[in-house]
Amino acid sequence: MSGSFTNRRSTCLVDLQSVIGTLQFACKVVVPGGTFLQHIINLTQGVKNRFHHIRLNKDFSQDIVMWKAFLDKLNGHSFFSIRGSLQPRTFNSVYTNAASTVGFGGYFNGKWFQGRWPSHLLIDKRNRISIEWQELFPIVVACALWYPYFSGKRLQFWCDNVSVVSIINSGHSKAPRVMDLVRFLVLISMKHNFLVRACHVPGAKNGIADALSCFQVQRFRELAPNADQ
Repeated sequence: MSGSFTNRRSTCLVDLQSVIGTLQFACKVVVPGGTFLQHIINLTQGVKNRFHHIRLNKDFSQDIVMWKAFLDKLNGHSFFSIRGSLQPRTFNSVYTNAASTVGFGGYFNGKWFQGRWPSHLLIDKRNRISIEWQELFPIVVACALWYPYFSGKRLQFWCDNVSVVSIINSGHSKAPRVMDLVRFLVLISMKHNFLVRACHVPGAKNGIADALSCFQVQRFRELAPNADQ
């Protein structure tokens, strides 16, 4: 289904509604898939004639490509996630932070990483690098590095940026470059069957990740003496 739309420039409303219906059904099992559906639904707004041709934009193409990437690699196991069963005690905590002019870091059960920002990833409106992008980046890095440990788990990312918490929990952002990270985050979670949620933590209580992002090695070791070497 998704492959037949990959290279299309336009389609009629009735065909687009058929795609939406199929993907909405899929989202009942693959809950994070809703991230790759909203742009498709938006294309139908205000269109009443079922046979009116709708121009398919870049956002549509990216979302269809994401669905195809997931479905092509589906290993036969469903991504089940019952919303009502997601109690806080069932989550595994992951801590991340971004220091806007220095670097970023993440911590999970003794495992950790840190990195310095290259010049082209410093906050810059022209390059569409925002503090939200920077704060989301280490969350994506954590999933890219540690997905073998995350498989089958529910993850609670603790972040001191309220906007990023909202973006992760909703799966949506109006910023295209931020949305690129969201798409990658959701796709890797779908592929490896783990659930990502976020919760706000005051900066003062996010000491381990803050120390990593600021390259404060001594402070990090004092706060996490049992962390991996």
